[in-house]
Amino acid sequence: MSSALDLVFGVVILAVALLTAGHAVVYKRDPRSAALWVLLAWLLPIAGGILYVLFGVNRVQRRAARLRRDLVRVRTTSASAERMPVTELVPLARLVGEVVQRPLLPGNAIEPLVDGAEAYPAMLEAIDGARRSVALASYIFHADGIGERFVDALIRAHRRGVAVRVLIDDVSCRFSLHSPAKPLRQGGVPVGDFNPPVVPARLNAFNLRNHRKILVLDGALGFTGGMNIDRRYWGRGAYRDTHFRLRGPVVAHLMEVFADDWLFTTDEALRGSEWFPQIDAAGDSLARGVEAGPDESFERLRWAFVGALNAARRSVRICTPYFIPDGGLV
Repeated sequence: MSSALDLVFGVVILAVALLTAGHAVVYKRDPRSAALWVLLAWLLPIAGGILYVLFGVNRVQRRAARLRRDLVRVRTTSASAERMPVTELVPLARLVGEVVQRPLLPGNAIEPLVDGAEAYPAMLEAIDGARRSVALASYIFHADGIGERFVDALIRAHRRGVAVRVLIDDVSCRFSLHSPAKPLRQGGVPVGDFNPPVVPARLNAFNLRNHRKILVLDGALGFTGGMNIDRRYWGRGAYRDTHFRLRGPVVAHLMEVFADDWLFTTDEALRGSEWFPQIDAAGDSLARGVEAGPDESFERLRWAFVGALNAARRSVRICTPYFIPDGGLV
């Protein structure tokens, strides 16, 4: 009897170790992480399996896929998509096109805006100049300092009849001492709180955050980049960062991403010409929107970066506040 129980117990331990190690090898993106989980699974089969279920399985993508399953996403069509000129970058364009499945669009003007000193005045001027719609998404949006000017500009736009939508990540809404949600709502501006947990203790939503920084005016003028709306990017000793002002067909890609996130958050579908007008060419740059996040394919940007490094022939320049390359990038 004892030997039979020992045999059953041994089979269970072996099965748990095999399942844990197999799942880690197949689904863990980082080889180092996969190797550590495999080692733990064989050294501590039962405890390792329990720990892996609790902390190793990526539930972010699964939960987001379930929540987004029934969304009807808007995708613009453009007759302006064209083939890349014959250069060494054609394979890169083809790779990113397969990953993103959005066309590479010509006719764009892309203007870098260095630091808040250049970006914020341009963004505020654009909000004041909007006539039909304003779509703003920010991971962090503080309503003090420069943020107060954004709140006032958005309320002014709403009062002159512009359709305004503001999407703020729940982390900023919940933990900021100066959240703009209340004053904006008091001013009549619809505000979306991205993915709040049902209860604060529900940690499986904690990592499903929206880090996007998007501003689209009248569906035709866009801003995106690295800057949140925060007084720390403004004034003496401000944070260094870069934003971009976009004109041309690629602005529709920005608006598509905002519309998806807004529908996900509020169940309101943003459709029609006020959000998606016909956009004429504004420059000579080729551009394409690439969306990535914890609820979408984590690998989209990584594949683009690896493809770009392989396509480079003369130089590579990297500007990033977070540089933690994995083995493949190294």
